[in-house]
Amino acid sequence: MLKIVLFFTFCLIILAEYADEILKEDLSRILKSSSGVYSTNKNEPTLKNTVIITTVNFGYLNHFLNFNCFMERLKLKYLVFVLDLKSYKTLETLGLSKSAYYFNIKGLTVEEHSSDFRSHQFNIISNLKILCVHTVLKLKYDVIFIDPDIAVINDPVPFLITPHIDYVHSSNYPCSRYAYIIYLPLIICSV
Repeated sequence: MLKIVLFFTFCLIILAEYADEILKEDLSRILKSSSGVYSTNKNEPTLKNTVIITTVNFGYLNHFLNFNCFMERLKLKYLVFVLDLKSYKTLETLGLSKSAYYFNIKGLTVEEHSSDFRSHQFNIISNLKILCVHTVLKLKYDVIFIDPDIAVINDPVPFLITPHIDYVHSSNYPCSRYAYIIYLPLIICSV
């Protein structure tokens, strides 16, 4: 009996590793088609390994659809990490799943509705955003993360390409002219 249990445990481990490889291959395929930032010949060699990413759950689907319109108008490519199955099926129905990756982590269930600030669901979604960015960085891509409720009116890329700057984010105030810029000259991050 112990041999059978060990055999099935071994099989599950092999299947989990195999499934992980399939997911990595699927994500790698989507990353290759989403990298380069621009969907036109405007691509700069320095951006060929850069990908714009966002996330969506069903509660933010309307924001994401607006995000998609802005990105298409500006001819910017992106990858969307879809955090719930209902959103992914909706994107498939709308023909928007070619740049979508269903990011399903066991034990972290994202409910379909949006969530209140600092609630348990809000914290799960916030942590998954970090995990999405980390996953892409681990695959050796540069990342521009934009929340789906951001109206991208102009191409943000020229404002982000600054020598010797490693991290840029806006302040948390409406119409603020300030951005937080961090130069990390001595830190080498190996993921």
